[in-house]
Amino acid sequence: VNETSENYLKNVDKTIEMKKEELPSTNVDSIDNMFSYQQGEAVKAGIEFLLKVTGSVTDMVENVIEKERLETLIADHCKDAIIAIGHSKNKLRSIICNIGIVDNCYEFSVTDSGIPFEPETLMKLGKEAVTTHEETGGTGIGFMTTFETMEKTGASLIITELTNEPESFSKTIAIRFDGLKQYR
Repeated sequence: VNETSENYLKNVDKTIEMKKEELPSTNVDSIDNMFSYQQGEAVKAGIEFLLKVTGSVTDMVENVIEKERLETLIADHCKDAIIAIGHSKNKLRSIICNIGIVDNCYEFSVTDSGIPFEPETLMKLGKEAVTTHEETGGTGIGFMTTFETMEKTGASLIITELTNEPESFSKTIAIRFDGLKQYR
């Protein structure tokens, strides 16, 4: 690597850092660190990463879900969103995470502009580790872990397909701690 290449790489790193928006705090250090890490991974892939915090995440990890399980949910579903966007031709490259209170329940959700789920993938979720993106790091284990967490916490998985329009969000994956243990 010559000196010009080194300077170029340093400038690229600075540009990436400049695109990193400051995330709101959840007031739980390890959760904040996980969101910050996922934001860094998204930005490296040219993806905007936003976070919305509503309610007390501290109360959420003290009374609803173990902090480590929540960290795993965040890691798994943010990684999946990054992979889905990487396979999309959508000009919008964005992830929005929401954590806190939604409809009087604690919830963690990820909305992304990536490719939609394949119907056969949706049918197999929670039954077997299934992925259509093994070549880019997908394992399907994340959703198996999500279903284990749902069983332990009484949460429901809600997948909402939004649109297939260019420059728009395509889906939301929400884990709602509503006591219903449903897959909708």
